[in-house]
Amino acid sequence: MRVAATSYGIIADDAATLSIVYDESDDGHGPPQPRSRPPQWRFRYMVDVSNLSSTDPIQLVSRKLRFRDYNGNVISVDGEGVVGEQPVIAPNGSHAYSSFVDCLAPYAMMRGSYQLINLTTNQRFDAEIAPLLLVCPEHI
Repeated sequence: MRVAATSYGIIADDAATLSIVYDESDDGHGPPQPRSRPPQWRFRYMVDVSNLSSTDPIQLVSRKLRFRDYNGNVISVDGEGVVGEQPVIAPNGSHAYSSFVDCLAPYAMMRGSYQLINLTTNQRFDAEIAPLLLVCPEHI
């Protein structure tokens, strides 16, 4: 599966589409409250996985995400499903979820992949996430 980044998010051109949207809500980003550990910036992201097949259901079984800030710090997010679920997505259906990552800098790059399975053929495939820049608006 090929996935291309666009100004609107991440769009796949095969059996699934992924859209990742930077959320500018008050609780979605910003410098931390004073504390004894290094400053962190929270990036909240929303993902919408759409099944473009008109006949075959798919299941999102795992994810491998990498966030690298401009200081070179890497945060890895690997595991089964998303937000505690391994959603089955009906033909022409979609599954949306939101999550967040705390980074040590106001700029970070996200990339990775979702591992899915076609439930009709039992064929596994990856939906690659092209690099996506995460930036706190006050640092633009």
